[in-house]
Amino acid sequence: MDFTSLTFLFLFLPLLVGIYLLVQERFRPALLLVASLLFLAWGSSSALFAFAFLIGGNFIFGQWIEKSPVSKSRLTLGVIFNLALLIFYKVFTTYKPIWFVTAFERVLPDAVEKSILELVYPIGLSYIALQMISYLVDVARGTVSGEKNFLHFAFYVTLFPKIPTGPITAYRSIRENLSAPAPALSDVADGLRRFAIGLIKKTLIADGLAKIANPAFNLPSPNFSPQIAWLALLAFTLQIYYDFSGFTDMAIGLGRVFGFTFPENFNQPFTAKSVGEFWRRWHMSLSAWFREYVFYPLERRRIPLFGQQLNILIVFAFTGLWHGLTPTFLVWGLIHGLALALESTAFGRWLKSAWRPAQFVYTFSIVAFSWIFFRSPSLTFSLQFIQRLAGDTANITPLPFSVTRPLPFIDPTTWIALAVAILLQTPLASLLTSWWARLSGRFPRFGIFSRPLTDVFLLALFWSAIAVLVSGGFAPGIYDKF
Repeated sequence: MDFTSLTFLFLFLPLLVGIYLLVQERFRPALLLVASLLFLAWGSSSALFAFAFLIGGNFIFGQWIEKSPVSKSRLTLGVIFNLALLIFYKVFTTYKPIWFVTAFERVLPDAVEKSILELVYPIGLSYIALQMISYLVDVARGTVSGEKNFLHFAFYVTLFPKIPTGPITAYRSIRENLSAPAPALSDVADGLRRFAIGLIKKTLIADGLAKIANPAFNLPSPNFSPQIAWLALLAFTLQIYYDFSGFTDMAIGLGRVFGFTFPENFNQPFTAKSVGEFWRRWHMSLSAWFREYVFYPLERRRIPLFGQQLNILIVFAFTGLWHGLTPTFLVWGLIHGLALALESTAFGRWLKSAWRPAQFVYTFSIVAFSWIFFRSPSLTFSLQFIQRLAGDTANITPLPFSVTRPLPFIDPTTWIALAVAILLQTPLASLLTSWWARLSGRFPRFGIFSRPLTDVFLLALFWSAIAVLVSGGFAPGIYDKF
């Protein structure tokens, strides 16, 4: 099931919220657990097996580690357990394991061979695996106690709003609410508003930009002009932000509806003046996880000379591979790692004193350049795409419209989405927001009507987003496949 599916929006969510608010607080965890399992099983019943394995294994490991927190071997086995399951699914869904089936065809039943070849990556597995590792490490450190209630632990793992795209939510941050979440009606209202904003960002902006980016990057090779290449790169750079932050808004909003506070994941990343600052504003829950559980432990064992730079590269190599076990994701991670390693030297000190527009241009250029590898299907495509950006027009063969649609003919709604996406990243958007807040504070009577006016505007955009969904003019989420 997906947050943008009509079944979720008009059947699953309304029924769940209505029942949730009516039942007693002590029954709410059980209700949400059942709803979360249904949410997982709706898209792929095989996901239940992976999550059952994660829940049972980590519950046992948590109890075992707590009995002897100084035992490094117990924690190591727990971390390996989660990484092994994650790597298994990433390898066997990225690269079809014909070799594995062929090697063991004499001992594997036909049903098992078929299930391996048709293996589907469980939704949200990458996020949950990291949460499980942080849980085990925190238990070993004594930061939290191992959860004794199996149902509460299963509830934490499967809590569906944070499953598809995160944010990565530590056990310690929501454990107090697991037994009896009690959202106020104001929390429910604000949560639904946040959910609506996320749906609008995803469907009206990100999916509009997808009409430019997807046809370009889905071709076997970048068989288009340099102008189209630049447009496609700009579109994808904005698309991935509005797509991912839109889903995050939906997740945070749903969490608030059900009485949970999830961490923020974005803070105007395109206003960053360095790549380091970009990562303090982009996918903040992921960067915080790698900083706490990978970078800091490496720093405590830093080798002389360039040790910090090496640790940064290791962290971002893992960050790239977390997204996918492919060369393109590895290169994407290393580009960011190299930029941060450079910024940890004298260059970083110079950059802080540089002309501010130059800082923005430097940061945006590296971030946008890295997205080429993130989005491209192969390194060959990436390198050819870069050649197109550089002005190479060799071997461009006109393709039929049915293949390149809608390139190079783009409908007006796409241009509107692009213009709005750019406008919202400029200081003008912040100025308008501040002006609206000051106006509401200065004139109390206006403040009384500002909330209803805002809600009416939000509702109009929400139904516009629904119209896009009904028409089938939406694209699958980018980050929900991780």
